[in-house]
Amino acid sequence: MEMAAAYASEDGVLTEAMIEARVDEAVRQHQQKMDWLHGEGVLDNTGRLAPDAHAKGSITPALTAQEVLSPRQEVTSEQSKPDGTPV
Repeated sequence: MEMAAAYASEDGVLTEAMIEARVDEAVRQHQQKMDWLHGEGVLDNTGRLAPDAHAKGSITPALTAQEVLSPRQEVTSEQSKPDGTPV
């Protein structure tokens, strides 16, 4: 990300100020995420995963590749013309 900032600058030089701006933004975003996770009940007051986070539905189990691809395959086959071209 910092290199993109350097390329976007007028002289193509990455400065300390650019790096500090990116770090400050990353810290702000992290704090926002932590606030959100606390508000949703995913994290407890110590910042650890709340024991009942799964029960609240705040955390969902990871999908397998097949679960991700299956709906796409169904939609593709349902929305095809008899010759196989998409509708």
